[in-house]
Amino acid sequence: MTLSTRCLNCRKRFDVERREEVATCPHCGSKWRISWVDADQPKVQGPA
Repeated sequence: MTLSTRCLNCRKRFDVERREEVATCPHCGSKWRISWVDADQPKVQGPA
C-alpha cells in the first residue's frame, strides 16, 4: 500500500511505501527521511 506525503522542497505530494524510512521525490529529486505519525500517516522529517 502506498501513502503520500508532501515534499518540503517543491511542495508537491508524492507516494511512499508503508514503513519506508527514506524516499526520493519524483518531481524534484530531493531525498527525504520519512517518519510515521501512525501506520497510515507518513511525514517528511528532513533531508536524507
